[in-house]
Amino acid sequence: MQEALTDILHEFDHMRHQLEHSRAHVAYLEEAADNNSFLPVKSRHGLMRELSRRQLVSERVETTSSFVYIRLRAIDIIGEELGHLAAQEALKHVAAILHQGLRASDAIGCLGGNAFGIILALAGSETALAKTHDLAVGDSPEEIFGAANRDLLVRRKSGDAGASGGKGGG
Repeated sequence: MQEALTDILHEFDHMRHQLEHSRAHVAYLEEAADNNSFLPVKSRHGLMRELSRRQLVSERVETTSSFVYIRLRAIDIIGEELGHLAAQEALKHVAAILHQGLRASDAIGCLGGNAFGIILALAGSETALAKTHDLAVGDSPEEIFGAANRDLLVRRKSGDAGASGGKGGG
């Protein structure tokens, strides 16, 4: 009888550890789904979840927050002229600039492609409009990268030469 009870308690402990592991894994997966895979910002899913959460809080506390949508046509130009990797680097650069210009209470996320969404906590429409002008990063490759645009072109060309050389084609 005591042995059977001990076996049941061990099985209970084993099931409890599995449940803790499963909960930790679910938390990890939720965190991964809420963050962009290559940018230091939230994913579309994470930003929409944050927006919903903040709407509920704003209704309860009666505060105002704003949502800013930013679409960068220059990313498309960079992608067409310099390639996909250059466009990704441009997105990283823009995300860093936008992130630096925000408060810790604000949230930023990539909405896909060349679009970002920003939640400005405790900011009305006038404050949001002013902040949008402060965050302006430009709408051409030159405005986004400045002189670094030439360096990107050089890196891309040398990267292409290495790739074609690796295929045995010279």
